[in-house]
Amino acid sequence: MRNVLVGWGATPVILADSTLPRAIDDPATLRELISTGDVTVVEDRPIADLELLERAERDRAPVLSHDAFADHQRHYPWAQDCVVDSL
Repeated sequence: MRNVLVGWGATPVILADSTLPRAIDDPATLRELISTGDVTVVEDRPIADLELLERAERDRAPVLSHDAFADHQRHYPWAQDCVVDSL
């Protein structure tokens, strides 16, 4: 996904929670992307959700997630409509 966006001339900001390293099929590439700063993994789950939603709101960016952020609907009512399901 990152490579496609870069190919389009975009500079993607990729934030992930701690589930990504366990779900990714190429851990070595993920470690490289983390070390270069192309991917940021936020370890604490509740904080990761909030950081992702705050950044998406600020940048008006889509969110690729399995989570509809139902527990954050009060503060981020737009979040459910912004999510692009990654299934």
